[in-house]
Amino acid sequence: MSSRPPTDLPTYPPTDSPSALTITQLVVVLRTAVESAIGQVWIKGEVTSFKAYGSGHWYFTLRDAESAIRCVMWKTYTAKVVAAPVDGTEVYALATPTVWQERGELRVGVQVMLPTSGIGLQQLARERVRAALEKDGLLDPARKRPLPPFPRAIALVTSADGAALRDIITVTRKRWPAVALYLFPAKVQGEEAPGSIATALGQVNRWEGIDLCIVGRG
Repeated sequence: MSSRPPTDLPTYPPTDSPSALTITQLVVVLRTAVESAIGQVWIKGEVTSFKAYGSGHWYFTLRDAESAIRCVMWKTYTAKVVAAPVDGTEVYALATPTVWQERGELRVGVQVMLPTSGIGLQQLARERVRAALEKDGLLDPARKRPLPPFPRAIALVTSADGAALRDIITVTRKRWPAVALYLFPAKVQGEEAPGSIATALGQVNRWEGIDLCIVGRG
């Protein structure tokens, strides 16, 4: 089979072709097509990457087992929601799909959000982990150790270049500058995170003089 392009396609860019659209024109065409084809519709999905801004607007992603789509909910509509959703919550959303002109991205504008009777995939996974830990007695209150009121040394298990590390250092220096911080780098996201965190915690357990340990991610 020949690898050469079909002979009926142009092999040079148009110069003054009136049929060439600007990027803005293309995005406007796409936005019009999406909005006119679908309009307002009810969708169901799991909330992830939720972030509420001081302006009152919410930005988040709705997903199911196979797909995901970015969403925005303006202050006018978030003010009518009883409580902000947490990641892993499954919801019904009355929404209008559109194309965000500045980035040419498909986005859904949500006007109404209602919790479903079910739970999302992430929440379901957390519930399963919690049930397993409870079965092994690891969440028994009797196993909990009291936190030292004035720790002298704190181990930090987190990414060496993540936002969580900077936040922990900033807050600690303001509240208890005398404490010593020891970083045990670990991957805290992705498939390798569990093994990396377990290895770091093993190192913490072998380190003498640690009063408590913080495992965190941004």
